[in-house]
Amino acid sequence: MVSHSWKVPTWVAALRGEGDLPFRWLEPEDAATQRDLLRDVWELVPFADDFKEHGAERIARSTPVALGPARRARVGERQEDLTLLVDPEHPDHLLASLGERIPPSLWIPLGRTAASLREGLAPYLTDDQRSAHSFSRVQRVFKGTAEQLGLEGLDALMEIITLSETWLDPSFWSSAHEDDPWPADTSSLSMLQLRRLMELNKQQHPGQFPAFSFRTLWSRSVLRIEEHIAQSFVFELRYEPSRHPEVIRALQEILPLPIPEDMPVDLVASLLRGPTVTQGALHDVLQQHGPAPFLALAQCALDPGGTTALEVLRAMLPDPKLQGVAVELANSYGHVGLLHEALTTTDDDALKEQLAHHLVPRVEVPDDDGEGDEEPDDDLDEDDSEDAFDDDDGFDDDGFDDDGFDEDEDDGDLDDEDDGDLDEDDGDGGDGDGDDDGDEAGEDDEDLDRGEVKS
Repeated sequence: MVSHSWKVPTWVAALRGEGDLPFRWLEPEDAATQRDLLRDVWELVPFADDFKEHGAERIARSTPVALGPARRARVGERQEDLTLLVDPEHPDHLLASLGERIPPSLWIPLGRTAASLREGLAPYLTDDQRSAHSFSRVQRVFKGTAEQLGLEGLDALMEIITLSETWLDPSFWSSAHEDDPWPADTSSLSMLQLRRLMELNKQQHPGQFPAFSFRTLWSRSVLRIEEHIAQSFVFELRYEPSRHPEVIRALQEILPLPIPEDMPVDLVASLLRGPTVTQGALHDVLQQHGPAPFLALAQCALDPGGTTALEVLRAMLPDPKLQGVAVELANSYGHVGLLHEALTTTDDDALKEQLAHHLVPRVEVPDDDGEGDEEPDDDLDEDDSEDAFDDDDGFDDDGFDDDGFDEDEDDGDLDDEDDGDLDEDDGDGGDGDGDDDGDEAGEDDEDLDRGEVKS
């Protein structure tokens, strides 16, 4: 480890003379204080031990030389300060830490001239709060289940994100909103208006899976978190390409994170919890091992209305052990045609009876106010839709470890119980608002596993 007495390069002193740079340059005693602050905060962030050790070593050997512009959240008291540092293992350029909690592996290289500093930081100091639908990159990744993440569900995940992931603006919005409803500047809103907006932003769209979206504090990118069936999660990331692909390449040397190299670091930081599976990685596993319940769930969640999901489910129908799960997923994601195929091909009399009853056209029965309502289906149990995906009763996620897919495991084991029960409500949700699945477009919570460092 390099000693703290290591000298700051002389070219840093030359930058101090650039009067129009938006930094407060630190004296040696202030540099030591800032390093101690970064070290102390890093100790509180719940990452895997090896990853935390890797970050602590970088903090210890690096020297803070300046504090940069602060970013304030649109609501609350959150303010994050940018820190410029020099790492003696990379003495030819400055590095920028976007706040105190962002992993040192995601510090941004900025070069050593005033021009390179301005250029490198420009995407992270933007005031452009563009529409969530106008970004040129959209990436969807499957993040596994609440159990794999050590959580109880979407609300628990939201609480952790808003408290501990300080690179995100905590002003979220739900699936009921097509776009970010927050103004860029909320200072003119009264407390009553803010509370009203916050309550409205908690309301979910009844025809979609529950979801919450955030803007990142620095690049103003958008992170959308969707909760699908079996308490599984998809993260959708919308952004403009970053200028630092070398940061992601270096990160991938210590963490198996199959993401595009042009993703901004304040989005990447939110992917370091549990497994991260892209459409490409899932395609490779399906090609090698064939369909299995957990893989089918991941495919449906990543691309709810896509033809690949339909093909995977159709391939499961002939297998008596898999067809119940295939029917459940088809029902949940609105593949009605596949339900009719299952009705005509299944040899399971109980499943056939359920499908026949489920698919019969509904007659609208006028209620007291003259409005027509569909005739209720008293034979369907609302709780049955979860049964097909219990760990012991539908899919086995043991082959889906914290780093992604374990290709040596079989995810397709099912028991002999009937997994074909249908919940009519499931058919309403499922578009996930995923219009593009390609490459474009608590501090003390110890239960979080944010990935393991490769040996």
